[in-house]
Amino acid sequence: MGPGYSGELPDGMTPIAAPTPHVWIIGRTQTNGPADYEAVHAVQAGTGSPH
Repeated sequence: MGPGYSGELPDGMTPIAAPTPHVWIIGRTQTNGPADYEAVHAVQAGTGSPH
């Protein structure tokens, strides 16, 4: 939650305070070979990540 945030969080969510309105989220999606590529690309497309 950035400075000035006043909205409600969905049930079960844990707030993470951020001192600025900008944050980085870095993640990795594992693939175990070409058979996984289609599923990995679908996950990446859902996050806005280029592949």
